[in-house]
Amino acid sequence: MRTLLVSRTEAPVPAALREIIDAGSTIVEEVRSPDDATNTASDRVLSWEPGLLRIGDRRLRWPDDEDEIRLLLQSGG
Repeated sequence: MRTLLVSRTEAPVPAALREIIDAGSTIVEEVRSPDDATNTASDRVLSWEPGLLRIGDRRLRWPDDEDEIRLLLQSGG
């Protein structure tokens, strides 16, 4: 699964969350804006801002929704 991670902050994605994203992806491209993406063949787009991860139309809080995030990303959801 090719993942485009749009990180809307200068602060890095928390290490534990990044590990979950990496484990559920074959390739992860991290950018600050969707316009910065070089990979046009992403299977999914994630959007990160502090405390909030968007997966499709879902808005999940980190770390409160860690189990759901893990399930969605590592099962290809």
